[in-house]
Amino acid sequence: MNKLLSQPERAGRVGLEPEDVKQADREHAMGLAMIRKAAELTQQDIANSFGVSQVAVQKTELRADMLLSTLRRYVGSRC
Repeated sequence: MNKLLSQPERAGRVGLEPEDVKQADREHAMGLAMIRKAAELTQQDIANSFGVSQVAVQKTELRADMLLSTLRRYVGSRC
């Protein structure tokens, strides 16, 4: 990333401010929790559906990166 940012012709296209990235991460995490809450499900409900612990669901909701298959499974679990 630093190499790309050191090239002026690319810096404007690839550079993200750290606060922008943090905000996007917060919005992503809020999005998963909001989906779950809109479906009136608890983290434990999702955990039971996945066959994992509630802590694993919490970590999934807080992750900044996620495989699409995980997202599809999360949303399709019971939401």
